[in-house]
Amino acid sequence: MTHVLVFDSSCAACSRAARAVAEMGIAGLEVRGLSDPDVLGRLREAGLEPPDRPALLSGDGTEARLATGWTMRRRLAGLVGWRRARLIVRLVSIETRARTERSGSVSRRRVIGAGVAMAAGAVASGLLPEAAAAAASPATGRLVPASNAEASRALGSTAVQAAVRTWGAAQPVGVTSDGTTSVLVLGFANAPDVALLVDNADGKTALAVRKDPRGGALQFFGVDGTAFGTVSVKGGKVVATQASGASAAASSAGAAVPAVHIPTAKIRCFIHCLGAHLQASCILTCHTCVTTPNPFSRVVACAHCLVCAGPEAIRCARHCF
Repeated sequence: MTHVLVFDSSCAACSRAARAVAEMGIAGLEVRGLSDPDVLGRLREAGLEPPDRPALLSGDGTEARLATGWTMRRRLAGLVGWRRARLIVRLVSIETRARTERSGSVSRRRVIGAGVAMAAGAVASGLLPEAAAAAASPATGRLVPASNAEASRALGSTAVQAAVRTWGAAQPVGVTSDGTTSVLVLGFANAPDVALLVDNADGKTALAVRKDPRGGALQFFGVDGTAFGTVSVKGGKVVATQASGASAAASSAGAAVPAVHIPTAKIRCFIHCLGAHLQASCILTCHTCVTTPNPFSRVVACAHCLVCAGPEAIRCARHCF
């Protein structure tokens, strides 16, 4: 079966991104414009209308079908693999964001538009194990690729450097915001189940979060591996529990011995703040991220989890630490 990733050839940015995707030489995947005669012919033969949004054209003759939205994303990931899909989506999302800011509109002029996944840059993080980031700007209510300036500022900060000493080299996953607080998310190759939340305003505030499959909760840690506590949902209510020990290994790779003493009262303040401000619906989404055996559902839930929990966690850290 042949697959064609359709793009709007009248959009220069889309054409550049499409060329780059084509140069990857992915077997079984063609990249063509909406005005391509072969594409138009296949659509007519199958009785299909030209798509008005990002689409993957699969099959031949009367059996040809168009896939959009989540169906398209799932088929694309299945065809090229999540790692390749991440590269494609990240490339296109950067192009799309630049073009959208310039034109002030988002239309069919996308190669794989806003939807190719909640989680593109997030493949590096085990909290979002197969995922991709939404290709839109600004980052309000979604996860978008971090700019080079944002990534460089964060990676050079004292807080992130401490986290690197704890879990190893960090890579940018994406940026999210609730309209008030912007959060940069980093992932670790040596600790794929840990995500680092960084205050995108100045990089001074950061904390780590890890999913706990056994308890169905989110675990929070300081950048040196100090365990703060967990947040979960029981009986429909958010339950925040302070860690009983002074520290804990926050990854399978093993965290470093805590280098900074954080007063228990401040940790208690942080955990209680999370319990008071995180919505049960957000934690239930995080619970799905932690517990669901369905990899596709996990991708979506983990992305939403970081989007809804990240800004609140950073605000609580600012307030208490």
